[in-house]
Amino acid sequence: MGRFRLNGNLVFERLWGLPVARPTQVKYQWQAKYRWKPEFQFGVQGFGEIGPWNDWAPSSRQSHRFGPVLAGTLPLGKPQAVLYQLAYLEGKIYAKPGRMVSLRLQYAF
Repeated sequence: MGRFRLNGNLVFERLWGLPVARPTQVKYQWQAKYRWKPEFQFGVQGFGEIGPWNDWAPSSRQSHRFGPVLAGTLPLGKPQAVLYQLAYLEGKIYAKPGRMVSLRLQYAF
């Protein structure tokens, strides 16, 4: 949508090989970002865990967090570049207040 990028993912997670089977878990992630310049993009993102796919956890035991994100690509001469993403997220993680800083660096060559 022009300079805006919107994306969302619904994730179904199942662990195999455990002594006791656990039901498939539902998680989500979303992001809304404004691509101002290749070197500097900003927006918001969020993540959450809802619980088993067929019997969601009570809202008090679900996890939901969101916050601002900065991202971009720093060119180092074609085709090399450093991609970065820095986010600060707040919310709750399994019924407890939670804050986190996330940093992702990627060297592309």
